[in-house]
Amino acid sequence: MPAFNYIVVELFDRMIFPEYPNNANSQLKKAITWRTCNNDISQQRSKGIRGKIFLITCHLFNKNKGKLVTKLFHNWNEEYGGFDYSGKVPTTTITRKVQLEPEWEYRITGCRKINYKRLKYIKENYEHIYERILDEKHVLIEWFFEKYHERK
Repeated sequence: MPAFNYIVVELFDRMIFPEYPNNANSQLKKAITWRTCNNDISQQRSKGIRGKIFLITCHLFNKNKGKLVTKLFHNWNEEYGGFDYSGKVPTTTITRKVQLEPEWEYRITGCRKINYKRLKYIKENYEHIYERILDEKHVLIEWFFEKYHERK
């Protein structure tokens, strides 16, 4: 399952507000809001306005890890000790505890406001940060603020 370890978010102040028709349903309102926000951000960027930037670290978490459920298995043959779907031998239904299907969600592990200088530094040192994420199998927000040219 593809996963990511961090995201960079740029937030802008709202300058343009959406106008909804009186009979608009929630789906139409979402579409109008999305279009208005994109126009607002484009206009602000064209004027040289920069948003506030945040670095957010996260990890993928299985909400069902370690959770078991009782499940029925049909067509079990006691004599053979396995399943028989031929219908030629007597079978029974057995119950077993099995792991629940994974249910994945992202959990935020850190959030910091950063500036454009720090964002540039992260991009330049991404190779070192990513290498460390792969080695240690998780991510800490502090890794984005270390001086990698001094680290050995």
